[in-house]
Amino acid sequence: SSSVECKHKSTPYHQAQEESEKTESDSQTTPEVELRWEWEDDEVWNVYSENVTAEITKAFRSGKCTITITPTDSDKFCLDLKKMVQQNTKTGAERCIRAAVKDQDSYFVWHWEGDDGSWIPYNATTCLALETAWCANEKHVSSSFGKTLYTLDLAKMVQINVNSHYKRKMKRKKSEAVDLDMNSQSNNTCARCVLTTEELPSTKRAHRCR
Repeated sequence: SSSVECKHKSTPYHQAQEESEKTESDSQTTPEVELRWEWEDDEVWNVYSENVTAEITKAFRSGKCTITITPTDSDKFCLDLKKMVQQNTKTGAERCIRAAVKDQDSYFVWHWEGDDGSWIPYNATTCLALETAWCANEKHVSSSFGKTLYTLDLAKMVQINVNSHYKRKMKRKKSEAVDLDMNSQSNNTCARCVLTTEELPSTKRAHRCR
């Protein structure tokens, strides 16, 4: 099937992935949050297989920026964990990826509101920092995208530019991604994994959990 170009590639979200971002939290000993990786196809988010998710998570937690995965004998993808895109090594086609965090039996994705009112996923690092802070009942996470500093207010659910004081809404939304691996098992076929990853620059957290 044809690949779909990443629709958010030109947004500040993806531009920020090119620059370093730092995230810190006051919580020093918090349980490790479970991650699930998802990729976008025609505006529908899909879940990577358990094996692929494990590989991506291992690379992400070890600080790697890229990882190459071969889900089938004929498919090979390079995942850029900074830009949060997966690229087909044969066609060069790209797809957006995102990280979802587990809370009990559900997965959630942290978003910020774009100028057009659309909800854009935070990168994996920031998403993880926000969820860890949320679960620790912290109230703020401090993040830097390039040279721009932000305060992510978990009580008011707003992202604040420290210099301009401009505010954007934030949201913690339950993931409704389709689990193709489960569907393929019922059909006794191998799931088609289109890989995607993302790694936001590190984010700095300061009190609260989200």
